[in-house]
Amino acid sequence: MTSMTLQTTYEESEAQDLQYLAARREMIKTMPDEPYLQLWLLHVLGLWLPHRQVCDGHDSPLAYFTDRYYDKIYDTILWGARICGKSMMAGLECWMKGRDIRRPYWRANVCAGSGAQARNVYDATDLFWTRTDDIGGRVVLSKEPLRTYTEFLDGSKYEITTSSETAQRGLHPNQLFADELDQIPYQTFRAALNQTREGYGHKPSTAILSTMHKVGGLMSDWVDNASERGYKLYTICILETLEACSGDYNCETCNLDQYCERRLKDIFREEEEAQQEQGIIEIGEKPFVGFNTIETVRQKVRQGYKKDEGTGNIKALDVEAELFCKRPSRTGLVFPEFNKAFHVVSADQINIPTEWPKARTTDFGWTAPYVDLWFAITPRDQIIFYHEFVKSGMTLDEIADDLRAGRKHTKFLNTFGDPAGATEIATLRARGILIKEVVSEIVEGLNFMHTLMRQRIDGNIPAFIVSNDCPILINELTKLSYPEKGDTEKPIKKDDHCVEAARRGIVAWMRGQLQPLNEALKEVQTGDRGHGSETSTDTAYRENKQDLHSIKTRRRRSSDEGRESGHRVSDYLN
Repeated sequence: MTSMTLQTTYEESEAQDLQYLAARREMIKTMPDEPYLQLWLLHVLGLWLPHRQVCDGHDSPLAYFTDRYYDKIYDTILWGARICGKSMMAGLECWMKGRDIRRPYWRANVCAGSGAQARNVYDATDLFWTRTDDIGGRVVLSKEPLRTYTEFLDGSKYEITTSSETAQRGLHPNQLFADELDQIPYQTFRAALNQTREGYGHKPSTAILSTMHKVGGLMSDWVDNASERGYKLYTICILETLEACSGDYNCETCNLDQYCERRLKDIFREEEEAQQEQGIIEIGEKPFVGFNTIETVRQKVRQGYKKDEGTGNIKALDVEAELFCKRPSRTGLVFPEFNKAFHVVSADQINIPTEWPKARTTDFGWTAPYVDLWFAITPRDQIIFYHEFVKSGMTLDEIADDLRAGRKHTKFLNTFGDPAGATEIATLRARGILIKEVVSEIVEGLNFMHTLMRQRIDGNIPAFIVSNDCPILINELTKLSYPEKGDTEKPIKKDDHCVEAARRGIVAWMRGQLQPLNEALKEVQTGDRGHGSETSTDTAYRENKQDLHSIKTRRRRSSDEGRESGHRVSDYLN
């Protein structure tokens, strides 16, 4: 090839680049109509949003973003895998809606689950501004974007905030983005959710985006109740954002084969043909499919760990939950056998006859909540927790009033309490409220609870029952976990007040301490039960564990350990 030919080729290429640059400058002046969104993003931002649904029941990133950007759906939940672009899509929606002159005075708040998440959103928007510097992307700004907020000439603004209640107050955005919901404290999320407002023709809207990290966590709750709360659920796993593998990959030796079920190769061929026909790529060029490389994901699956950027510690990675949008592993939970579909029943199905033994169990607190749980024992040795009262900041006078009010409606055999609250118990006794202390090791009570939860009566009837009138107890039973380090035999002391009260009530029952109130009162009056002392039942329990064995062995058991559901409490409670 002569030098003249090279010069001509260079000039032609340079002319084509200038023509392409001019075309991009025209494109960015107007926001795209829906049919052209994918190509607009590709040419203006160099971003390809995959449009293929790989897994059954999942969604593509383009389908999710289309519904969000064109306001087809106002309230959405994106259950997404790690590195599937959740923060990027939140940032992209802010960037596009903020610069859209058809949406003046549009306001948004990105409530990030951590400082790292906030940086991810900012980095995404910063990338979009950088990629459009040469085509006039910043002409819509009133000032240069900051890490915490960006303002536009038409009055639009988006803010990127951290997950604190203080940061959420007074914002009043039209739209809320909750990025990594499982990392946002419940109270902070509620505060942010309550701030959304309609204004300047913009309807209030919420976009929840998160991987499901925890069993019974905030994300799990919102996914399970999405339709009831009026939210549309989208699911995008790592396969929906993955580049399609070409002929170089051998399915027989690929550790993604069990997840993709050999769909990626077919997608590669289909996309290659379709994009060649549309003129998006030339023959021999690799098609646009996804933004995550196969090798990156294969390495994560193979290694099964991630590095915590803050501490440098290596943490085990729940691959199926983190990358493929499966339910998180129940490993590390205190009560992995607790199943809401089996153990929780509707209050209107529960009928407690007057002759059944009934008691209440408490947990005291000031900043921590005061807890009052009511439970009953059936003739078939089942325990039913059917009422809860939980409130922080209660004085002893208010607690005494609550306990007296409960006695007017229900005849309780006993009220049980924590020996650590000896001062509160003594004060309440002086007010005529008898509370029996239950001295017990935590592990002992947990073992009783495990036994009850695993039992099946007649094959499919639970021995451990919780009414749906006890939502806080249910939440704690679902979420309570063990620490990863230190004393791994005792649960993390956080959000466990109802469980603690339930544990003491179960221990008292298993020890045979449910006795008529006048019998318990006689023990106190005769001095058998002073501060730090034991009742005769406690002493008998310590000295003769054979009594406990007889209590446990007379319980109805079944070898069926399945998690059957669909039972009716009325079938065996009435």
